[in-house]
Amino acid sequence: MMGNLFDMEMDTVLFVDGDCLLCVGVVSYLNFFDRRDLLKFGSLQGETAANARERGLFDDSLDSVIYVRDFEGPSEEVFTKSGSVIALGEDLGGVLHLLRLLKLFPRSFRDKLYDLIAQNRFRWFARRQPCTLSDNLKTKRLP
Repeated sequence: MMGNLFDMEMDTVLFVDGDCLLCVGVVSYLNFFDRRDLLKFGSLQGETAANARERGLFDDSLDSVIYVRDFEGPSEEVFTKSGSVIALGEDLGGVLHLLRLLKLFPRSFRDKLYDLIAQNRFRWFARRQPCTLSDNLKTKRLP
């Protein structure tokens, strides 16, 4: 089993929809738990995500947050939808470790719930305005 990120020496990247207020809010929340600055954040619309798509890491049709352990490294591992939520919880630890409890539910159920939220995120949470990232997040943001 994978240890938490505090024991790892690798780049981890969370790609989110940069136009989604919910997604940007989640990034701010996760930054609070990332006390050792181990996570980097990228927009699915950004240059880093485009390069990752070109090398086949994920495709354009994904309507998901994408979490990558060991980004561009030899043991690169990609998590999507509910898998990304669980992996983040496992890696960051603390109270977020409780997200592992989601494994009690079948992946098909978890991903359908994830898809429901993803499909309605703009209706429920609106689109974000430009430049809503706090200054401490800008240093962790990928192009």
